[in-house]
Amino acid sequence: MSSARGKQSSISSPLGRRRRCPTRPLSLAIFVTVLVLVYWRQPLHSRRPYQFPQQSPIAPFKVPPTILPVNHLQDKILYNNTPVSQHRPQNQFARKSIRIDRREPIITIFTCTQNPRTTIWKTWDSIRQSSIQSFRWLIVNDHTSTPEGLEILRALSLTDDRIVIHDHLGTKGLAAAKNTAVDYVRTHFTPYFTFLDDDDIVELTIYEKSIWMLESNSNWGLASFYHVKHGAVQLVETRGVHLGAANFFSENYVVNAAVVSTEKSGIVRFDESFISGMEDYDFWMSNAEAGNWGGTIPEIGFWYWQNDEKFRKERWADSLFGESIAKTKDRLKAKHAALGTKFPHAPAIKTLPFEQITLDAPYPNPVCLPNSVMIIQHSLRSDLAHSHMLSIAKSLATNNDARITVVLTNMDDLEKDVALRPRLMQYTHDVHFLPTFLRAVDQPRFVKYLIESRCISSIMISASEFAYELLPAIQEWYPTLPLIDFVPEPVAGGDEEEGDWTPWSAASMRYLWRTITPTEDVKSLVAGRGQDEERVGVFDVSSLAKELQSNWVASTEIHDTTAGTSPGTNDISHKYAEALLSEIQLASPPHHSRSSLHPALQWAIRNSVHDSRSSSRDFHHVEGRLVIPPRPGRGLELQNHCGETNKEQSVWIGGAASGTTCARSSDVVDKDALIDSALHQCGAYCIFDLRTKEMRGWQFNGMCWEVMDPEVTWCKPHWLYRPTIMLPSDVSRANAPPL
Repeated sequence: MSSARGKQSSISSPLGRRRRCPTRPLSLAIFVTVLVLVYWRQPLHSRRPYQFPQQSPIAPFKVPPTILPVNHLQDKILYNNTPVSQHRPQNQFARKSIRIDRREPIITIFTCTQNPRTTIWKTWDSIRQSSIQSFRWLIVNDHTSTPEGLEILRALSLTDDRIVIHDHLGTKGLAAAKNTAVDYVRTHFTPYFTFLDDDDIVELTIYEKSIWMLESNSNWGLASFYHVKHGAVQLVETRGVHLGAANFFSENYVVNAAVVSTEKSGIVRFDESFISGMEDYDFWMSNAEAGNWGGTIPEIGFWYWQNDEKFRKERWADSLFGESIAKTKDRLKAKHAALGTKFPHAPAIKTLPFEQITLDAPYPNPVCLPNSVMIIQHSLRSDLAHSHMLSIAKSLATNNDARITVVLTNMDDLEKDVALRPRLMQYTHDVHFLPTFLRAVDQPRFVKYLIESRCISSIMISASEFAYELLPAIQEWYPTLPLIDFVPEPVAGGDEEEGDWTPWSAASMRYLWRTITPTEDVKSLVAGRGQDEERVGVFDVSSLAKELQSNWVASTEIHDTTAGTSPGTNDISHKYAEALLSEIQLASPPHHSRSSLHPALQWAIRNSVHDSRSSSRDFHHVEGRLVIPPRPGRGLELQNHCGETNKEQSVWIGGAASGTTCARSSDVVDKDALIDSALHQCGAYCIFDLRTKEMRGWQFNGMCWEVMDPEVTWCKPHWLYRPTIMLPSDVSRANAPPL
């Protein structure tokens, strides 16, 4: 197939065919100048973003009749509840079809395929529904020969103008096919590119967040994220780019679908001599040697389909198994040996108190869908105050078909502050924890970008200092955009972040179209601080919020991936929705005088950086918490080789580094010998002594070590998986062989 089905000419520059235009009359020049001046004198809110053409109708959005919680935890995740599952919202960002100028995509998504299967349609479904609609999907056809595969490629080529089928005519193989893709993006430039296999799926907002993270951190060119393995293997993987040198010493933790800056990747290509796999590992290490590295977004962004062993052996023979992969890994380590002493380290850039604020988005992304509502609040903790906004999101999404965009402004705890995420993501994909991918200085422009990208029709804020501080700027940008706050009940003894929010609401009355409270008592508190009582409404969601709060834990325990729970479209839910909509409809522009200039943005960032709690508001601090501090002594070797990113790994590394002997054991553990072998058996509770071929070694019970007894040890079943490497009997820290 041709790469663009006759569209190649639309990409080439017409500069060579230009003719000199005759001099235009002076009157025409004056007329054009007047038009431009009139346009730019319009308020910003009246300059509508790019509108998609009429032949691109909006795909119907819906919350499915049965929903399942979207857990990200290993012990609770539902492995069939992918981003395109029938139990998650459908078509939140997508259009039925779209035709765009292919010179304007933001990102190129590469899929190298040979004899594709029907699974590629699910891959397309996740790309099609992505929050980045200005993309190019480049499918590199690596010598497809089956009629079924050719028909799938033909059908895809007719599906959407953003799909480009490009035949790889060179040497057959993944590395060569991926080089064809890399060369294509450098001649048909997009600022970013990524790879996606023909049976994998991405979360719908991960490309958007990755690009913004790289735009926010100009010293980075590689964005990674947590990912899920499903299929033959079921696993949540939280290791990634943030582990730095462990990606070299141990194994590749960079997710296949990582987003790469085209400019920073430079001339790095795939090494086509890696014909037995690991070409992607080599590509990431080549980027590291070129100084191109980055960070990790601490949320699931990618679903990797693990084929069963039978299929893998049929497709790749023995190249991904046994000695072949071990030899390839040794060769890769030798090729990039310089990384052993000089691995790039570039932390997220820390925001300075008076750093210049930019408001322009790095690129246009006009999703612009109807009935879009933005909610801005502190976090998603599982307390009653935060459950109120979950109730509001549920009511709007299930009963009014509203597309909900949720912005969370704080991240104090990577676990507690996301507690309600499994429930919220039943109703929306569009959830953004700002400090997990943005520096503080870029957060205002991201909120502005979301408002314009989604064509937000109204904004609701609650329990967020940063949200209240943004109100003057938002009102100045968009004078006709309704701004509504929801004031939860004061928490006795709580601080300003989770205590009494009535002062914040009253102080912001000049910008608010309406204030909604959960009770008459809270309404009285707000009115008592000067707000016009007629502009304060009551939306009693306490019973619904308490129901959500009490049931959300139970719902996250669901492990049946074939049956979901009702989203709550019963009479009670309809009653709440009608009450909420009636309150929103009462919103009207405030009548208070407003200053033409307001320093709120600069002060908001200054306060954020100087605040004693700033570690929850800036990406620099959140990213830093993903990395465990360096250990002393030989513990650092284990940390660098094996990676340390969670409590279980910390317990294992600490135990191996200390060599603590169990009290009941009469044998003394040789700590150095244990560590020498442990460097090749990362995370194993059965460490076999690699100095001998006999079943000897050490076993760990989670607290202490004891010498393995070959006759009674519980490690016998693991003997088959003992590494094949043999260490010299006199191996020591000084002469340990390189990995």
